[in-house]
Amino acid sequence: MTIEFGDVLFNVRNMKVAPLLANGTYGGSVALDYGNTMSFAVESDTDELMSYGMAVERLSIPVRVTGSFQQGAFNAIALWILTGMVTTSSGTTPNQTADTEILGGGSGLPYFGIIGDFAATNGANGLVLLRKVQLDAMPEWKVEQNKFRLSEVNFTGMAIDTTGRKMVKIRRNETAANIPDFNIFAA
Repeated sequence: MTIEFGDVLFNVRNMKVAPLLANGTYGGSVALDYGNTMSFAVESDTDELMSYGMAVERLSIPVRVTGSFQQGAFNAIALWILTGMVTTSSGTTPNQTADTEILGGGSGLPYFGIIGDFAATNGANGLVLLRKVQLDAMPEWKVEQNKFRLSEVNFTGMAIDTTGRKMVKIRRNETAANIPDFNIFAA
């Protein structure tokens, strides 16, 4: 077996998120500043048909994607896409302020899409689109002594619709390419 372009991946180079709109398209995207890690796994429902004391058939049906990512910046636009939190800013330099309120209840956390750009050997890269994602909970706020604040969030993703059943798109580029427009890449 021969290793091809984009097969050997390392380092997240960029992550972008975009709100998933009610019509199944994406709104404007924003980069996750100081992205650190991104991981996901496809989960399946399983079942076995037993007959005469033994397994004779088995099912393994992909049903969802679960994973996590980290970022090291408090980006108000990204937080709005991920959580629906609204930030209001006022003032001018050097006396600006930005207030973000975390609200309980309501309609819950929104759906969004995320694309990860991963470096690969020999100048290639890989792009991964998770089409319909929702955070499992609000980002945790944790600051440790003499360490930068990193926000790690867990998410669950699913197919964007029941017709196409598309959950994840992976593209390998022989020559590294930037993250494309969400709606074009998702087509």
